[in-house]
Amino acid sequence: MIDDGDFAVTVPVPAGFDTDNFPFAVWRKPFWGLTGNSAPLTNPNDVIFLTAVMENDDGKANTPRLAAQQATIASLLATTALSREDRVKKLIKDMQAALGLPTGGPNFDDRIGAPQELRLTDEQIKAAQKKPQALPALEFKQGDADYLLIFELTAN
Repeated sequence: MIDDGDFAVTVPVPAGFDTDNFPFAVWRKPFWGLTGNSAPLTNPNDVIFLTAVMENDDGKANTPRLAAQQATIASLLATTALSREDRVKKLIKDMQAALGLPTGGPNFDDRIGAPQELRLTDEQIKAAQKKPQALPALEFKQGDADYLLIFELTAN
C-alpha cells in the first residue's frame, strides 16, 4: 500500500523465491516475454506496452486485470489490419472500458486516469544493453489521486 507522499521501489525477485508469501513488497518482474521470463527485444515497433493504475478497495485485484487482458486480446485480434498507431488507440480505448467495469463493493475499485502506452525507442533499447535505463515517467491522475510510474529498461 502506498499512502500520500510515499513511494515504493521494486525489489528484485531471487531465483526460486515465492513472492505470494510477501504481498507487501512491490516485486520487480520481467513483463516482456511469453513465458513470464525476460526475452530479447530488438525492435520497439514489434511490441505495445500498455500501463494502467487502479486503486484496489473492496474488489479482487485479479478481476480488472483479467478484464483488461481479455479486452486487449480481443482488440489485438480485431485490429490486425490497422496501423500500429491506430491499434494502440483502440487497445487503450478497450482497456479503459474494461477497467471501468465495477469491481468490489460497497467501495468499488477506481481506475486512475486512462491507460497509457509505455513507448520504447531504438535508442533506449541500445542504451539498455550497456546499463539500465530509466524511462520517461508516466503520470496517472484522477481527482486527488496522483501516481507517477517509473520503469527501468534492462538487458536481462
